[in-house]
Amino acid sequence: MGLIHELGAGIMLTLGLLIAALTIFIALGLGRQYKRMRQSLPRGKRARADAELRVRLREEGFSKYEAEDAIETARSHDDV
Repeated sequence: MGLIHELGAGIMLTLGLLIAALTIFIALGLGRQYKRMRQSLPRGKRARADAELRVRLREEGFSKYEAEDAIETARSHDDV
């Protein structure tokens, strides 16, 4: 009877460790995904602002290339 109890305890310990490892793996994966999502948010805002500026410059008579150059120049000043 002692062997069965020891074997059962070993199996329960193994399953517990496996569940703990799986939980940690999932938590780290979700944390990494959340961080990646939060970092991509400003790029979306910047792209939207660039598109609005591009439309406004085109309406004011600037060429496509002049508008792109103005946006690129403004972006390089923002990054400094």
